Amino acid sequence: MVVLLSSCAGPEPPLAPRDALVAANTRISRILAEHKETANSPVQLANVEAPEDPRQVSFWFYSHPLISAHFARPENVDSFNASHSSVVLDAHYIGDWFVAVQKLTVSLAAGDLPDVALVKRSLLARLAAAKLIEPLETYLPAALMAELRPEAAAAFTVDGHLYALPADGFCSVLYVNRSIVKGNIPTTWRELLETAASMQSDKSGNRGSVYAVGDLPFLETLWSTGGDVCENGYSLLDRPPALNALEFVLSLRDEEIAHPDAFGRADRAMDLFLQGRVAMTVASSEHWSVAKASRFPVEIAPVPGRNGPISHLYADSAIVVFRRYAQAKRQPISELLKYLIDMNMQGYAAHGKGSEPVHRGVMQYMNVRTGLEEAYDHGRFTPLIPAWSEIEFELARYLDRAYRYEAAH
Repeated sequence: MVVLLSSCAGPEPPLAPRDALVAANTRISRILAEHKETANSPVQLANVEAPEDPRQVSFWFYSHPLISAHFARPENVDSFNASHSSVVLDAHYIGDWFVAVQKLTVSLAAGDLPDVALVKRSLLARLAAAKLIEPLETYLPAALMAELRPEAAAAFTVDGHLYALPADGFCSVLYVNRSIVKGNIPTTWRELLETAASMQSDKSGNRGSVYAVGDLPFLETLWSTGGDVCENGYSLLDRPPALNALEFVLSLRDEEIAHPDAFGRADRAMDLFLQGRVAMTVASSEHWSVAKASRFPVEIAPVPGRNGPISHLYADSAIVVFRRYAQAKRQPISELLKYLIDMNMQGYAAHGKGSEPVHRGVMQYMNVRTGLEEAYDHGRFTPLIPAWSEIEFELARYLDRAYRYEAAH
């Protein structure tokens, strides 16, 4: 999550951990207040004529490891249409997200909307507040709604209504090099420190030069202390859990448990893990297909928390239904929604890429048991608020300053 931020004048000066959290708290509080003052108002859509073909469903999607890979093959669209006589699917790729969001914004202004679209979860709250998308309860059978994993349904619910379906089940996991970590995989901070201590006491061969940990993210660490970034419109970074979490993460570096080049840098930490230079690291489950093909045995598990496992659910791609022709195309849209969360999209191939099914029926049919399922079961989402992207940026900015403080003093 944390990125190194720089400009022509160089990076911002380091800050002591407590000062960094106070500064982040002030900035995030201001962002939340500004968004409260400029809350979205419902958008009144112009009356439109009935669709020319009520069977045709347009689906816009951006680059996504499951959806764009699936629909890149024209035969998959043909197969869907052949097996769904009441639907004519028009699947349209609209580029990477930074391009797609511009196209969606222009289309929203012009009222020229797709029927179904893939959008980032950060945009979902705005679309729901503006009444531009439909609640999905009446578009999905009750049995299917009941089979959605509770954490997935809750993460896309606004004011008691399910406004989107998660497009994937990626989450943060602990990658473990089983040629180094022989005992139980740590599930708590104490067990993590015990595993690191056992490595430090064994200096035979090359093991002494291997660090125990690559990266342990602040957010999961914060959650495991009972804290959060914000809640009910208020920042919580000035509370004791935030400082406790940051101090623990920093202690891993200060005690030479975490690799100094990987600290706070998930991608760099993953590279070092694959090189065999760190024994464990936390990263997105999207890396699973690469990690399991490495030269040493790898297992995945939930992230160790203060008192037990924790995980960050990364499913930030949301499948939404726009209001424009939704009522006239209810049945075809319903068929597409079911397809996007069934075995075709979230089955074995998706699981092999590190995505856990969000529909219990798919899970039971697959009968696959890995640490990925356990991680997802211990996962939670970031707040579903319009301001989250800005908050996440500011949090990363001030964490970077805190991470550089000890190294500079």
